[in-house]
Amino acid sequence: MKRIFALLLALALFATLAVGCDEEAASPTQATQATEATAQPTLSADQQAILRERRDAVESYMRTMATYLWRAEETIDYFTSGQTILHIEEGRLYRGIPYTHASSNLSAFSGFAVAEENGIATIGGIHPDMMGNTSVRRLGNDCSGAVENSWAILGAEINPKITTYMCPNQGYLRVGDYYAPQDNNKGSSGLCAANGEEVMFRSYALLQKADAVVYAKSSGHTMLVVSNHVVQAEDGSIDGSESYITTLHQTRAYIKEETKAFDEALGEDVYQTYGIDDVYTYAELFEQGYLPITCQALTDPNWEIPTPTVTDSVAQPTADAMFEGEFLSNYFISFVDFTVTDRQGNVVQQARAFPDRNDLRSFPLSEFIANPVMIQGKVDLSILPAGTYDVSFVCQIVTGERFPLRQLEYTCQ
Repeated sequence: MKRIFALLLALALFATLAVGCDEEAASPTQATQATEATAQPTLSADQQAILRERRDAVESYMRTMATYLWRAEETIDYFTSGQTILHIEEGRLYRGIPYTHASSNLSAFSGFAVAEENGIATIGGIHPDMMGNTSVRRLGNDCSGAVENSWAILGAEINPKITTYMCPNQGYLRVGDYYAPQDNNKGSSGLCAANGEEVMFRSYALLQKADAVVYAKSSGHTMLVVSNHVVQAEDGSIDGSESYITTLHQTRAYIKEETKAFDEALGEDVYQTYGIDDVYTYAELFEQGYLPITCQALTDPNWEIPTPTVTDSVAQPTADAMFEGEFLSNYFISFVDFTVTDRQGNVVQQARAFPDRNDLRSFPLSEFIANPVMIQGKVDLSILPAGTYDVSFVCQIVTGERFPLRQLEYTCQ
């Protein structure tokens, strides 16, 4: 548990110093004071404390992604399927890492900070190949990616998926007793209708901090729960129009509308990329077809948070200067850094590459050359002058921890 306390402290310090959705979320109601749902009474005080610590860590990580303050070093367009969804203007102040159909995390995006002043980062050096129509290759995250990366700081055993596949299965667990078959072709809206308001309202009432709600069919949206305010009618039923959850969520709705507000403390307009403390009533959740979900790491105090490990099977490059082997981690991999130095210690080549969102716990080294769109920088050992070089790899995971791995010696003829 000490590692979670350290992570919370690091996130708080990071927020002070540093400055996944296919469908837009509906406009939230006006935010009001909310109270958390009561913890499960079947757990002991110590068990409840363990889960509260985990939930606090997840919410803190998501909030830090949502409130990260930054400017771009240059004007950049981000695209999805040929449509511009984010036009980043040089000099504008943004709050929250960018919206893209990727599953990047805070450490991946903040790794491109070239300067920091007064709690605001300047982001630069994003390679042009990270843009274009290859939607999974850009830094940032969408609604599902934001939630999954927040759960992933606990080493949660979930498979990274877009919202379409986040209905309860593959590590995503139900909150409540609503019916949700593993083989689901109704989508979340169909399941809400099939279960009815009473069942769904009772399930929403069990949501706690760091759980999530998901709308999913051909497209969808996912939101992290911050708190839950439950109101019961005189007959003991749950009042769906007065009960509500407060949420954090990544959504392109704010970007498309270029939502901005003047921040008196900062003295300028701030463009918002996340929904921060937006409120949704149970009635709205039901009408829009949201299912309450969670993961085992947040519900089972006996589930052990794994010690972060990264292993590799990297071999010397082949005759055509290709690397073989891969990195494997029990946590989501943020990126892999590759550095080539000469015998005088000068860096002659370097690159940063990102994993595919469909498998964030592994990274094949062939990606450095086989898929250059994933590369920040340039790696091509075959063009080096004759001589002997030191080759090193460093793998960074979602928690921000870095693992120096294989050190190789390469001789270019």
